[in-house]
Amino acid sequence: MRKPSTVMVDKPNDPDDEPGLLNIEWVYDDKDPTVLTLSIFTGEVENPRNEWSIGRELLTTAYANPRKIVGYSDVKVTVIDSRVWIILCADSDESNAYRLIGDAWLLRRFLTKTYQIVPINKEKEIIDNALKAFLTKVSTK
Repeated sequence: MRKPSTVMVDKPNDPDDEPGLLNIEWVYDDKDPTVLTLSIFTGEVENPRNEWSIGRELLTTAYANPRKIVGYSDVKVTVIDSRVWIILCADSDESNAYRLIGDAWLLRRFLTKTYQIVPINKEKEIIDNALKAFLTKVSTK
């Protein structure tokens, strides 16, 4: 499942950067049910697209705790209110860092649909089955 969107973005590590609009895309693949992929289309020649994997649980926690920053070193999420979310994505060396500001309602609807596709109680079963299939394939070689 894919959901394209346009968000306001700036680069907090680049003082010369002007805030502007960028296209992003949220991608959900039920084969890896715990993760949403965020693609940022930068328009740069050398690196036209950056991707971050964001756990569904992380986004759900952000919605459950408005105005709190939740996340890890490379992705931090804050839901300001029912209309606005802020996501800070950074490479491990922080050379590429983006602060995205987007529509919280659209992301919430997308997140809800992912739970309709794979309910939380089915995540473990899907992951276990994939791991068993992988181990069976490896052990037969």
